[in-house]
Amino acid sequence: MTELLQEFVSESRDLVEQASQSLLALEASPADPTALNDLFRSMHTIKGGAGLFDAPALIRVVHAGEDLLDALREGEIALTPAMVDLLFRALDQVSLWLDEMEQSGGLGDAASADGAALADALRAQMPEDGDADAAGSSEEGDAEDAALDWIGEIPEAVRAGDADAATGDEAPLWAIEYTPEEQCFFGGEDPLLTALEAPGRRWLDLRPRGPWEGAEAFDPFACNLDFRLVARATREALDDHFLYVESFVRMTRLDCEAASGAAQPGDAAAAPDGLNREAPLEAAKTLLALQREAIGAPSAADLWEGRVASCVTVLERVFRRCGLGAQAARIDAAQEAALETGLAVSFEALIDAALEALAQPAAPPGPQPSAGGEDRAAPAPAETPAGAAAPSGGAEPARKQISIKVDQEQVDLLMKRVGELVVAKNALPFLVKRAEEMDGARKLARDLKSQYDAVNRIVDEIQNAVMQIRMVPVSQVFQRYHRLVRDVSRKLDKKIHLQLEGEDTKADKTIVEELAEPLVHLVRNACDHGLEAPAERIEAGKPEQGVITLAARQVEDQVVVEVRDDGRGVDVAKVRRKAADMGLITAAQAESMSDEDAAHLILHPGFSTADKISDLSGRGVGMDVVHTMVKRTGGTVRVRTAPGEGSCVTISLPLSMAVSQVMLCDVGEAIYGVPIEHIIETVRLPVSAVRRLERHEQVVLRGRLVPLMRLRDRFGLQQLERGPNDELSVLVVRSDGGEVGLVVDRVRSETDVIVEPLDEALNGAKLFSGSALLGDGAIVLTLNLREIL
Repeated sequence: MTELLQEFVSESRDLVEQASQSLLALEASPADPTALNDLFRSMHTIKGGAGLFDAPALIRVVHAGEDLLDALREGEIALTPAMVDLLFRALDQVSLWLDEMEQSGGLGDAASADGAALADALRAQMPEDGDADAAGSSEEGDAEDAALDWIGEIPEAVRAGDADAATGDEAPLWAIEYTPEEQCFFGGEDPLLTALEAPGRRWLDLRPRGPWEGAEAFDPFACNLDFRLVARATREALDDHFLYVESFVRMTRLDCEAASGAAQPGDAAAAPDGLNREAPLEAAKTLLALQREAIGAPSAADLWEGRVASCVTVLERVFRRCGLGAQAARIDAAQEAALETGLAVSFEALIDAALEALAQPAAPPGPQPSAGGEDRAAPAPAETPAGAAAPSGGAEPARKQISIKVDQEQVDLLMKRVGELVVAKNALPFLVKRAEEMDGARKLARDLKSQYDAVNRIVDEIQNAVMQIRMVPVSQVFQRYHRLVRDVSRKLDKKIHLQLEGEDTKADKTIVEELAEPLVHLVRNACDHGLEAPAERIEAGKPEQGVITLAARQVEDQVVVEVRDDGRGVDVAKVRRKAADMGLITAAQAESMSDEDAAHLILHPGFSTADKISDLSGRGVGMDVVHTMVKRTGGTVRVRTAPGEGSCVTISLPLSMAVSQVMLCDVGEAIYGVPIEHIIETVRLPVSAVRRLERHEQVVLRGRLVPLMRLRDRFGLQQLERGPNDELSVLVVRSDGGEVGLVVDRVRSETDVIVEPLDEALNGAKLFSGSALLGDGAIVLTLNLREIL
């Protein structure tokens, strides 16, 4: 994928997301002009960017959506639910096409038909008078698109002529009417060039759509021309050519019978260059007269040359684009002669020369464009890097590119710290040289420690700067679920409001992206299982509309996300029965299990309380996916419920999956890491200070009672023999219930590590959240304190 295509795909994804939010806002408030304008702007920008690539289907769909939105902006039609559904379908399709373009560099064969069908559906929502103007995307074999009342004016030689040798007999003959928008020049359009470069053009007629205004009222930036064409080409080639102006094009297929009955004897002027000379000649004469008036009588003689040159430029370009290159050359010659004889007279001579040039026959034309439009400049295909093989059907899809928008100040800070790190690094070779020359090592050791402290400080600052760059608000994920809730609520015939809290909470971009899929399952589950139908809610004394709340907050080194609903809650009795029937627990365990523990059974693979399977639930997959993905990132899931009041699923994830600080400790022959943010203090206590209450060990630490947990017992290891005067190494850590002292064999130092998730083979080891590699090559398992405690 080229850099340009990558940038387009990335920006277009953001635009699709913005368009979705604007469409949701527009659906909630159809009279909101801001939402409508934002939606139109997003569509327009996507269309403009797609023009750089070979993606006609994508352009056709967003163009149709843009025209529909323009009709809404002009007040010609009112927004309906069907329009909203179609616009959402269009945005979804554009997203799929963007993924396809990213993976393969273009769109597949099915895109053309899919795009045509979707564009037709969008245009079907347009006003009736707009339907006839948008004859864009029907299939080639369709019935006649538009009734064109000027077909009889087409010269017989054009209508009855055989297919060109280069075109072949298969390409049909089309009559095309192109009526450019009056303000088309402001959109960068060139209607004359568009008409002239139509694939397979055989005939062209230009007509003013209204009388030309006088010099005072004449607007040179308003298009007053209509174009009538006959072309022999495939419908696909014509659709691609008129893609950006299809709203202003009508076309119908010509056949021999329809063409033969209306021949006019005077129409034999089927010029070899395919131009009907009468209409261009009259239009050019009018243009020249207006130019004569526009030149006027300037107050300063030095203005003559510039005005005449401007007039010549206009005339020359018109002539050349009409295929009258020889006449354009005569205009140049007339200008040169005029500049030598006198400017005041020269313009009259210039006008006369122009009229004379128009009246003369044209030189024989060059080769005509083929029916397929090969001679027409087409968008260049996406480039393939040198040496890269073309993607095959069985090739692995390309990795999805992920980009982050970064504040310039963060980048500047990072560069500054990197510069400091380079300076600090450069000092190390001098210290090595001194070590080679010195006999004593004490002073060198102090210098090395000092330099290490400097490097360590800079590295910490760089790490923090990079962390800040990667931190993004969870709103990037939360905003997606408005659309999900809308679609699911309509499918279930429920009234649901999605409420967001803590959208500004930030976490590592990787963590935020990891949240996306679990939250989809949780939100769908809350809509389907959690919330009751409107009638059931009213009967229970609740508002007809249910509420699902997505909330986020930062707790120490973790981001905590909650999905709450005010529905019926989890039927824990039903969960117990279903779990016992599935063999997950025994009947005795079901009776003794707390409601919270029973609610957690819904996280088990294949578990579902749904009575029937639907496309939303019932397969026992969703909650298992949530549990698996959260655990993979070192997080935890907690389920709370209250009958008749609703449920809350809480996901806790680390703020970042990058560098972490841990306290190293020994238990048995292994080294373990305890996240430093969970440690309150480390102490050494005599064995005699331990008190036992029933089967639990506790110790009084500075006036507070702290329960103890021996990690050797937790890991199934044999306890060490200790005397009453021996000391215990204890890590005092935070827990949900307060503080707990973890008894270990030995406490080492704290260090920075990069924690990696455990391999799939170790997924069952719930006591550990990941592994890390120390500087000496030793592997350390990091403890999952929530599971241990």
